[in-house]
Amino acid sequence: MANTSDLIRVQFGASIPADASVDVYYKTAQLGSNTSFDTINWIQIPSDSQVVYVQVGSDQFIDTTFTAKDISAFDSLQIKLVMKSTNSAAVPRVKDLRVIACA
Repeated sequence: MANTSDLIRVQFGASIPADASVDVYYKTAQLGSNTSFDTINWIQIPSDSQVVYVQVGSDQFIDTTFTAKDISAFDSLQIKLVMKSTNSAAVPRVKDLRVIACA
């Protein structure tokens, strides 16, 4: 990135049935670091609000936001979405992914 950041905000539309979940993780490279991203651990980002569940098969997507605040300054990052379900007929869906890094 052209500028350094210390905040990550991940936003997307989510359709999450009650048997499912979506977790968001990040990893960043410190300023001037040559460390490989493969050696950096993933850190989970908490959701900004309570998850709103939808009926199985619903086409309703609810805006969801995850924010990592007060993290060390970085100039590169990776984001990972982990979508899980205990019911193969009730899978989470995500659309309109936006990742924002700010100072």
